[in-house]
Amino acid sequence: MVAAMLMVASLLAIGFALSQRTTYSSQEVRRDFQGERIFYVSDGGADYANGWLLNTFQNYPDPTQTVLNTIVAPTVAGYHFSEYSITKQGRIEGWWRKFSLTSSSRM
Repeated sequence: MVAAMLMVASLLAIGFALSQRTTYSSQEVRRDFQGERIFYVSDGGADYANGWLLNTFQNYPDPTQTVLNTIVAPTVAGYHFSEYSITKQGRIEGWWRKFSLTSSSRM
């Protein structure tokens, strides 16, 4: 009788430990998946800023920072961009200019 009770208690303890491990693993997977989605939204925002900059060059071959500040972050359902900007960093060689694109999103 005591042996049976010990066996049941052991099985319950093992079952509880396995369920906790499964819960922990599913939380980690969900967190990783959310982080991956946020990365792709931010990357898409950088692609959008790059396209916007290329279109801006057609009207303003040498855009001022004031023109660059008019960029508006794209809208993505469920996400917002906590930081979104294009910064002019100066001349590299001749007519080549260096720009910094910043795209940071959150759920």
